[in-house]
Amino acid sequence: MKLLWLHDEALGLLDEMALAQMDVQCFVWDSDYFAAQGWSFKRQVFLYESLVALPKRPELKIVHGRPLMVLEALQAQSATPLQITTFAAQNPLLQQAIEQVERAFEAFECLPTPRLLSGEQQAAPKRFFHYWQLVEHQLTGRRSRQTRQRPR
Repeated sequence: MKLLWLHDEALGLLDEMALAQMDVQCFVWDSDYFAAQGWSFKRQVFLYESLVALPKRPELKIVHGRPLMVLEALQAQSATPLQITTFAAQNPLLQQAIEQVERAFEAFECLPTPRLLSGEQQAAPKRFFHYWQLVEHQLTGRRSRQTRQRPR
């Protein structure tokens, strides 16, 4: 069974071609992860609403627990070995979970995160204005005079 393991950094990366090859999508609702991240209840509700809005083909399972434990339980329920695919993450906690799952499953693939923009950025800017200065020309094809100076 081909399983696409979703996490919060991978939700915007789904495309129809990749989904068509999967038998099931799985999001692991890890309360400990959300607590460690300091996520508010509103942010968790937004995440849940985003999950519910995802395409229904293939089937989406939202399962509560730790990623490794959940995926091992799904493997135990499956008649065939799981072939797990996920996307790389920047968050160290997600990276650790991905590494644990990779060690536990033979058929595991971690796809690189697709880039929205061409070119490499040294580090992610902490404020949107700085980010916008870097990407405005690539996204709009021009630079606006209004965004050259930082608003006060």
